[in-house]
Amino acid sequence: MQNITHNIAKFLGTLGVIALIASSAQAQTSLSLPIPEGAVQTDTLSVANTDSVIPVGIWAASTGVPTRIVSGALQRQIYKMPKSGLTEQQIIAPMIDALKLSGFDLVFSCQGLQCGGFDFHTAAPVAAPPAIFVDLRSFVAMTLRDDQGDHIFCVVSHFASDTYIQIDYMTARQFDISGASRDIALRLQSTLDRSDNPLDYPRTLEQGGAIILSDLTFDSGSAKLGDQDYASLTALADYLKTHQDSKIILIGHSDAVGSLQGNITLSQKRAASVRSRLVGDHGINPDRIVAQGVGYLAPIAPNTSDENRDKNRRVEAILDQD
Repeated sequence: MQNITHNIAKFLGTLGVIALIASSAQAQTSLSLPIPEGAVQTDTLSVANTDSVIPVGIWAASTGVPTRIVSGALQRQIYKMPKSGLTEQQIIAPMIDALKLSGFDLVFSCQGLQCGGFDFHTAAPVAAPPAIFVDLRSFVAMTLRDDQGDHIFCVVSHFASDTYIQIDYMTARQFDISGASRDIALRLQSTLDRSDNPLDYPRTLEQGGAIILSDLTFDSGSAKLGDQDYASLTALADYLKTHQDSKIILIGHSDAVGSLQGNITLSQKRAASVRSRLVGDHGINPDRIVAQGVGYLAPIAPNTSDENRDKNRRVEAILDQD
């Protein structure tokens, strides 16, 4: 087992330090983060295997709160301290600096109503009272990500005479899979722009997003594509016919039931069936289409219900950037 410890010593003079430890089959990772002196840990949560919904932007009327699903281990720590003269920004800024030194990049940060107020609060993975109380006018939230797909989500809020700090450390599952599948899974885990509307396919593809071929039907446990016509494939074929220099990657996805390798194999076969249909029925040059499968490595919903598992069983397309 590999031990990785990031110690941030520059803040020790005026700040206490907390250690967040997340374990997986591959590594045990410890992050030391600075918090104000006087903060007392009041709650903790450790889950070895879960799907976490992480906000990656602020609320907007047209899209809601953009989120990302991170599958892996979750370590949550919640702290409470008497309200001090420090603002939420003064509390969170040293954490951002420490995490950047540890290889994390800031995805976004926001404050109060700028985040989206109640709509943001309900979409974000904020613990329920009495573990933490959040003043919707006076809180700061942030999400950071490293190049391994690990995420930190943090919220700091003054409420009445106290200050609450919640820090979620999500360690993404690491898998022994081929380089191509891993690279595509990581790309899709970072993709926020998705569309299942054929009218939006050109814009979504050209802006680096993924299109969901949501009308495709497969028999349960089968890679055989139904015989009917599909509006999504017609729209994708029309795009390729009018953009002769474009190449695409078809990516099959699965839910989290069963083994990873079995799901990767099935999802790749489904992507290959879609490729065959585009070539055989729509006359697209096979050299312009690559079929890949990533199993359950890039979910778009937590695999916690039949409805969500159905959403995750899908085929997507992205532009080949090579």
